[in-house]
Amino acid sequence: VILTSQKQITFNFSSNLSNATFLCSLDGAAATECSSPKTYTNLGDGAHTFSVRAKSSSGVIDTNAKTHSWTVDSASPLILTATTTATTTTISVVWTTNEPADSEVLYGLTTAYGQTSGVSAALVTSRTVILNGLQANTLYHYQVRSRDAAGNLSASGDFTFATAAPLPVIGIWSSAAEL
Repeated sequence: VILTSQKQITFNFSSNLSNATFLCSLDGAAATECSSPKTYTNLGDGAHTFSVRAKSSSGVIDTNAKTHSWTVDSASPLILTATTTATTTTISVVWTTNEPADSEVLYGLTTAYGQTSGVSAALVTSRTVILNGLQANTLYHYQVRSRDAAGNLSASGDFTFATAAPLPVIGIWSSAAEL
């Protein structure tokens, strides 16, 4: 089954009979006379099936309808939760969506972001993205993004996280003469 985010579809069809007419049906509705191309608009989300039959000039209707099935998914995935855990140079960003989708984090020192984790194409509902090589003791902006199998993109608002300050290093020296 084909998955699409498009709510409009056009079908082209023909017959080997020069004066054939056609009967079209969408989603099991009663067939009505139609011509090629046939366009359907404002399709709802969900499964759809188009069928077409040729009808000869003498009224004989083809017994083998040609069909095409597809699913419309126009809804973007919902980002349900997003949490972070930071160290001095690394952050772990975890989020969930209501449907399987890919994963990407945009991040940077401003809301222009400028850096990306890259897209993980795995379609999952729960994901963890780890960002490495960050500056210690720094405030970052980030946005999580997920795209479903139909191509619908969802992006969170702007969030911030701060990396931890480095721990102080303490050194002790002594000379043997002072002991």
